[in-house]
Amino acid sequence: MIQVEANIQSGDSGGALANSKGQVVGVDTAASTGYQLSGHRSANAQQGFAIPVDQAIQIAHQIVAGTSSGSVHIGQTAFMGVTVTDANGQGAQIRQVVPGGPAQKAGLSAGDVITALDGKAIDSATALTSTMDTHHPGDRITVTLVDASGAQQQVTVTPITGPVG
Repeated sequence: MIQVEANIQSGDSGGALANSKGQVVGVDTAASTGYQLSGHRSANAQQGFAIPVDQAIQIAHQIVAGTSSGSVHIGQTAFMGVTVTDANGQGAQIRQVVPGGPAQKAGLSAGDVITALDGKAIDSATALTSTMDTHHPGDRITVTLVDASGAQQQVTVTPITGPVG
């Protein structure tokens, strides 16, 4: 990542980061506004972050070639039909199950804690989302979970097409 003092704002993501010569050196991705001390005076500090242009071009070529990776998902998004929250490092706890969705059809319930997908450990809601991003609709996924009684189970879920992210 390239870190710059720039007025990058919400909605700027994907825009060009240019140097003083007008050359594109990165692609804007994020920004933060903080409060920093400058000498004896306080001032608002803005920091922007960008992906280096060479890396952005490499990712673009990967997308065009249809090659997925840990950071590039090609194709439709797999949807299991659950909302989850962190389970204190023990997995992703199911808060809600979409009625009629793949998770409900497989027998998952609110309160269950997902601890693995296809043998890959899940220690948080974010880990579950990241791992689901490696799957596609129609894949058969083995879900390891701990139910409300504390029993560990494995069930097979076949995700459907869902929303991105």
